Amino acid sequence: MKYNRIRIKFTHHGYSGWVSVSFRRNRGVMSSGFSAIDARLTNNMVIGYPVVNANVSFHGAGYEAMFGWLQVISHDIGAGETDFSVDITNQFQEFANPFCYYGYRPRFYDAPRMNRSDIKMWKAYTFLCPLSLSNNKEYRKITPLAGFTWGYTMSGEKPESLLEPVPAGRDNWNIIKMNVASYYPHWQFMDMPELDIL
Repeated sequence: MKYNRIRIKFTHHGYSGWVSVSFRRNRGVMSSGFSAIDARLTNNMVIGYPVVNANVSFHGAGYEAMFGWLQVISHDIGAGETDFSVDITNQFQEFANPFCYYGYRPRFYDAPRMNRSDIKMWKAYTFLCPLSLSNNKEYRKITPLAGFTWGYTMSGEKPESLLEPVPAGRDNWNIIKMNVASYYPHWQFMDMPELDIL
């Protein structure tokens, strides 16, 4: 399967930028880097699941280009989407920070392999947000600039079909606010602006 791509335009502080998302099926342990997670994983355990990359291009310089990626996962066990959770690596769970990646024009990468037999669909809501570096309370505001949804459906313990990335809009963001904002009471989940798709 070749890479499928979308581009999502955004603006921040008067500067333009875009997120380029690529998506494909996992080809194996080595190509997706799972060897860094668990040497016992085999190709059969990861082949067929999705792999997603997102690159940030932005015309603002220096600290203007500091962003964070927020990702929320939902599962469908046959009764609609449920079990919303913020996607953060284990070593950062104890910190009250909702971002899975952050930095200077940070790149996003994910290659899930959730294979519980009771899950019918695994879906991700992935949003790029600016990082406020000021010393006032603004730094705890989360305002999505661009976002996309993606995932896969399951048949038994194997992926059945992939949900290719599509731009996420305000309705998607409102789902996130409703389901996970209470996990971070010291953060403000702000409204989402309209997006442009290139």
